[in-house]
Amino acid sequence: MQTNTADYSTGRPGFLLARLYRCFGLRTKHSGPTLLPPLNSPSAVRNEKLFSQPTSSALTVSPPPTSTRPPRFAGTRVIVVVFSYYEKDPRVRREAEALKRAGADVEVICLRAHLDDVLRTEIEGVRLQRIPLKRRREGKIIYAYQYAVFLLAALFRVSLWSMKKRGGLVHIHNMPDILVFSALLARVRGAKVVLDLHDPMPELMRSINDLPESHWLIGALKRLEKWSISFAHFVLTPNIAFKELFVNRGCPSDKICVVMNSPEEKYFHRASTSFPEPKRTGSFTLIYHGLLEQRSGADLAVRALPLVRKQIPDVHLHIYGDRTQFLDETIRFAAEIGVQDCVTFHGFKPLNEIVAAILAADLGLVPNRLTPFTQLNLPTRIFEYLAMGKPVVAPRTKGVLDYFTEDELMFFEPGNSEDLAGRIVWAFEHPQELLKFVEKGAKVQQAKAWQFEQDRFLHTVDQLLSKR
Repeated sequence: MQTNTADYSTGRPGFLLARLYRCFGLRTKHSGPTLLPPLNSPSAVRNEKLFSQPTSSALTVSPPPTSTRPPRFAGTRVIVVVFSYYEKDPRVRREAEALKRAGADVEVICLRAHLDDVLRTEIEGVRLQRIPLKRRREGKIIYAYQYAVFLLAALFRVSLWSMKKRGGLVHIHNMPDILVFSALLARVRGAKVVLDLHDPMPELMRSINDLPESHWLIGALKRLEKWSISFAHFVLTPNIAFKELFVNRGCPSDKICVVMNSPEEKYFHRASTSFPEPKRTGSFTLIYHGLLEQRSGADLAVRALPLVRKQIPDVHLHIYGDRTQFLDETIRFAAEIGVQDCVTFHGFKPLNEIVAAILAADLGLVPNRLTPFTQLNLPTRIFEYLAMGKPVVAPRTKGVLDYFTEDELMFFEPGNSEDLAGRIVWAFEHPQELLKFVEKGAKVQQAKAWQFEQDRFLHTVDQLLSKR
């Protein structure tokens, strides 16, 4: 199994701040007083709810025309802040590269994944400024320390960036939500601030730490979320359920819109215009790729295999993702139940190898458990499989049902390995019915392809920057 073995950096504040004195100055044509421009968020797909409540001072944004060129941002300065590894975060990278292609000067402040990674580099025209700190999943105290160090480093860097020239755009990605305050000086100096809420922190922390909603930490996270949203000029989030949640917790409905985590067509697409014929007999290849933590349920897929093998003797499960303690436990569990011979753990692989693995698979698995977070989440892997013409089994949760009906996607009850096993066997035994699921699901995926979500994203940024 291939895994990353570089040591974690210490993240000492003094060491970090010594690295932060170098900053690029970019040109901008946007400046002026900062406002809170609301947005009427349209939808091209059924079931997407509208929360527009325009007022006399509201900025009404019409749907972006997909047949015209996207907005252009020649000379616009953009700085992106993310507590993550830029190369491994598709949403951050897609949006940054979209802004760059539209003419903006884009700089990203992010983490450094490996000790031998250079602190300054460029990818597809986007400049990276890596903070010498590696994310460590070792408890709440370690997380809090890392967040604090990174926030201070980002505040220092964004402040230097804002001193070069007024205005521009600061694009903050959570987690944590409070990273938005790294734009404090930039906001005062006329920059517009976008907060991109990938995940709701209270629900995610409840799921990771098994905390009740009444826990003091969850209350604190909700307050921080509210303050962070209030500070930003505008908010983005990746699905309907998340938007509803933030609106119900006080975010103005016309201050937030959905930009989905749609896979890029240049990577995820069918090899031909027709859908591949599902297998009727012989071997059956399953694939799981993504985060390897308990809530994602890779162990449920392993637990389902003994039942599946009774009907499909030549079944094989391939698992891709960074090595974690949970993965090690899953490997041991596979040996305990005697299915280690039909499970292969590949570790982390680059995108081109993931695409090849999906092409070689017969069925994609999204075996989530049911938690406060997964109930609302919409896994991007569903769209990746469908974009490549592959069937997928997904959890029956609100986040997914907001986009797919029962005849457009094959569902299982989240957390139920027996139901998951039954759906896998059904998929193998009913190839023609399975093909109908793929064809209908792919229509939903195509309506939410990245080319359309990119237009929505650029159109929203364009409207925000044009409001003085």
